[in-house]
This record gives sequence, C-alpha cells and structure tokens, in this order.
Amino acid sequence: PDRNPLFVQTQDGGIRNGFTLRLLNKRQEARTFALSVAGLPEARISIVGIDGNTPLIEVKPDDVRSVKVYVTVPHDKAMTLPSSARMTFILRDSEDGMETRRDSNFRGPGQ
Repeated sequence: PDRNPLFVQTQDGGIRNGFTLRLLNKRQEARTFALSVAGLPEARISIVGIDGNTPLIEVKPDDVRSVKVYVTVPHDKAMTLPSSARMTFILRDSEDGMETRRDSNFRGPGQ
C-alpha cells in the first residue's frame, strides 16, 4: 500500500487507497492476468494505464511488471468500515484460471 497519503476522499465522497503491485512471470511465455479485490463492499479497482471494468494485465516472459492500482469504496460503504479493513487482491491467470491471493489493508477515516 502507498503510505503517503494513507487514503484520499474523492469528489463524490468515496475513499480511495493506492497500491503498487509487482507481478512476477517465471514462465517462458507472456501471461495475462485479471485483477479483482474481495472483502470490501462495492469496491472498484482501476489500474493506471489500463482501461476497462475488468482490466487485464500482461506480463512478459521471465519478467516483473509493476502496476499502480487504486481501490475505491463508495462513501456510504466506506463510512461503515473501520480505519483499517482487511481486503484481498485476487490475481487470476486468464489462460489456466490459476489464482494468487494476497491480503492487504484498506485505510479510511473509520467510524
């Protein structure tokens, strides 16, 4: 997670956190992954430089790719969360469906 600032309040009142994810592809062919988030009510993700509601991330063979990810929770849902809520990033290989999960924290103003 980005440490400064811990969170940003968007114009519509939602709460947004920034993260940098590093994806490692140890295979000898390019791979494409779909990223989602679980554990937060109505959370939306956006990836800098990648458009769409279900962004796909391509990682070159035997390479590491860093992506800047923003997770936003709508105002009414964010106000019900504690100042630090558990969440999970889910990365799914679009070819074989294999999933990798990593837990993190979503920061907000708290109740």
